[in-house]
Amino acid sequence: MSDTDLSEVIEEFGLHEQPKESAIPKEKVLSWMNSDDPEVLGALYSFVTEPRQAARVTPPLTFDEYWNFVSRYFSRCFRENPNGEWAHSRYEAGWDLASWFTSVWKDDAIAGDAKNDIKKWIGDQYVSGSPDLRRCIVDATLEHIFEDTSVARFFDDWRSDQILSTAYREAAQWNEETKQSGTKKE
Repeated sequence: MSDTDLSEVIEEFGLHEQPKESAIPKEKVLSWMNSDDPEVLGALYSFVTEPRQAARVTPPLTFDEYWNFVSRYFSRCFRENPNGEWAHSRYEAGWDLASWFTSVWKDDAIAGDAKNDIKKWIGDQYVSGSPDLRRCIVDATLEHIFEDTSVARFFDDWRSDQILSTAYREAAQWNEETKQSGTKKE
């Protein structure tokens, strides 16, 4: 993919200040989702995560299509830590992942299998990641999603995993310290 593809994504969706209203064929969006350019992926992510913009994709993206894209994009962000205009840095991806997972967690329409797949993916990112990526996953994602005790319980099986137990313990400890101090840490 090239700068032309980035221009095409931006032109099709319109900048946030001047969004367009016309329908966007799903096939075109799925094609962009296969880009190798983190800037194209970042621009597309920016648009498809906005409900008004996402509603323009016809027919709508399925949860699986959306999740396949997000997991591929965030994997790139985690590993490459891009510094671009549209692409997310490692920590920006981690914070967005935390926010998105929280909304998925609360959405009863999303099957438990999908939530398990996301948890497994987060675990895979942690296990295969560098020390910097592991720190990011704990700090930017797990600490924030563990603020909901039901999410922490959902990840409870990590406690018995040789590698994931560290991530679980650190995120749970952060939340315990936050509760004890009565303040929210950044």
